[in-house]
Amino acid sequence: MEVFLNNTFIPASEARLPITDLAIQRGYGIFDFFRIQEGVHLYVEDHLDRFLYSAEVMRLPVKYGKDELIEILHELNRRNKMNSAGVRMVLTGGDSADAWQIGEPSLLVMQQPLQLDGAPALPKAVQAITHDYLRDVPQAKTINYTMGVWLQQRMRELNADDVLYHHHGKVAEFPRCNAFIVNEEGVVVTPHKDILTGITRKRLLEIDGVHEGPVTLNDVKTAREIFLTSSTKRIQSVVMLDGKPVGSGKPGPVATELLHLLLQKEREYIGAHA
Repeated sequence: MEVFLNNTFIPASEARLPITDLAIQRGYGIFDFFRIQEGVHLYVEDHLDRFLYSAEVMRLPVKYGKDELIEILHELNRRNKMNSAGVRMVLTGGDSADAWQIGEPSLLVMQQPLQLDGAPALPKAVQAITHDYLRDVPQAKTINYTMGVWLQQRMRELNADDVLYHHHGKVAEFPRCNAFIVNEEGVVVTPHKDILTGITRKRLLEIDGVHEGPVTLNDVKTAREIFLTSSTKRIQSVVMLDGKPVGSGKPGPVATELLHLLLQKEREYIGAHA
């Protein structure tokens, strides 16, 4: 398996970063992650737009344009010959002499095997807990996942699959996913502030009846349905929150319908770009 690191395609086993890189010294950097499905880089334009935006927000220079990044992705897949995969792009804080100032960032692009269910009939049912936390620079997809990793022991103790962040009574997101609810009035809403704007979230907001706006802890506690979205999870239904059932305690009809519409969007994109 090859990776791309700073202008060079090399075997993954040979990829190295200096120990003085800010990604190692301070956990400073950005990344994006997306899928190759049936040989197609799914929604690659949206992911690269977000990657470049995150770099701008975090003041990290990128020496490649969007078209150049697309060519790097295609060349890497020509070398690795993966029909289905996950792609991770990382831009580090750069080699820093004082472990404080941003240096010249390193760009790492790597692939990993990833196979999703082609057409699940229902969203996967998951359990979640809540936690009071707001990510640093939430509009950027940074490599800082300290809180999410730190909470894993608590999640295991409570038999939870994920954690929903909130702050000052306002719901934000899951560590790796966007949050949606079907409120008491039957309206689908996703939080609109202090979040990372996900690509799957963007696809759902293209559907009539899906809205973004404030979501409170009370909204979550009284919701008919709660579900999360991401590129790898697609849509998963939160059926238990803090040990209490959500709605019927099973994946709901709204999340199920949206999953089918999302799968249709994927098929249309792949058909247009194959």
